[in-house]
Amino acid sequence: MRGIDQEASRISVASFGDGFNAIAGVAGSADGLRIFITSKKSETVTVVDLQTSLSTALPCHCVATGLHPLKGTSVFRLSDPSDGPVAVLDASSFEPRIIVVPVTPARTASNSEGVQQQ
Repeated sequence: MRGIDQEASRISVASFGDGFNAIAGVAGSADGLRIFITSKKSETVTVVDLQTSLSTALPCHCVATGLHPLKGTSVFRLSDPSDGPVAVLDASSFEPRIIVVPVTPARTASNSEGVQQQ
C-alpha cells in the first residue's frame, strides 16, 4: 500500500508471472524503503526498491526456506542449518549482501574418564 495517510493505492511488488510461484518469505527493510522476497524455486533473493519499483536479484546459491530474522529487521537466515551451509541476508546497509556461514557437524567429546559425551 502506498499513501495510506491520504488516498491509499495498492502497488504490486511480485507476481506469479515474474517467477514468484513458490514464495518462501517476504520481509521489509527497517526503513520501509525495500522489500526482500525469497522463492523456493530460485536461488536468489529479490530486493524491490519501493520508491523506484525496480527489483534486483541477489544470488544466494541456496534453497531458501524463508526470511528468518536474526538481528532486528535487517539480518535474515535464508536456509536451514540441517541442509548444509547457512545463507544469511545482511540488509543492514544500503547494499544488501549474502553471507554463507559454514555449519560444522556436532562432534562427540571424551571426558577425562574416557566416557563419550554428546
